[in-house]
Amino acid sequence: MTGVCAVVCAASEATDAVLTGVRRQTRPVDRVVLIVRGSAAEPRYDVDATLVELDRAPARALAAGALWARAHGHDAVWLLAHGAAPEPDALATLMAGWSLVQQKAESDYAASAVLTGDGQALSAPHLPFGAVGTPADQVILASARHALPISAATFASLLVAMTTIVAEGPPASRLTGLDAGRDWTAGLGRGGVLLAQSRVRDQERRGTDWRRDATERLQLARQAGFGWSDRARLAAALLARPWR
Repeated sequence: MTGVCAVVCAASEATDAVLTGVRRQTRPVDRVVLIVRGSAAEPRYDVDATLVELDRAPARALAAGALWARAHGHDAVWLLAHGAAPEPDALATLMAGWSLVQQKAESDYAASAVLTGDGQALSAPHLPFGAVGTPADQVILASARHALPISAATFASLLVAMTTIVAEGPPASRLTGLDAGRDWTAGLGRGGVLLAQSRVRDQERRGTDWRRDATERLQLARQAGFGWSDRARLAAALLARPWR
């Protein structure tokens, strides 16, 4: 895979950290596009293009960047949103891992694991969804197996082939927040893979939030209809924090 365009959705205070992380990649991106949502402020970042998207829905903003990348001949887009700053080898790991996975079974995207800003814990709101098991179980398994099939993920860090964007269409959901990414990726026919060794950091959360994250994840599990046994396993996994 060549010709990767990073599409960064501006996230106020976190934008500098995200762009710095993109510039420090061991596998450099070919172009960087910054999407400024709902503002016509003068561009002040060193990027290849700055696009103003008046629709504040993150999916619409990222769609604008994906279409720009397509028009400029890129064959893959690295979507970065929600203030998730990539670690230096995030893209290289995504590309290498996804290439190996594609040799066995095709998938539409590859997602990074999302840590808290200080790297001390997983950012619970960004845990991906899969076909079986609890979200925490899947992340733990992915850490051991390196790659794990998932059915939906947020826009924090997604590597998507341009062939998928052409075939399925760019993100078009008007959902806001984390649900926008899950809504789009859940509609992709072949699903995706989580590459847990590719990591980005959620600048809005710190490791000290891990107990709050565990509580939030348990509440989501209850709302989703998980039984007591599943919730007990999920609680044990979150409290053990084996990803550190």
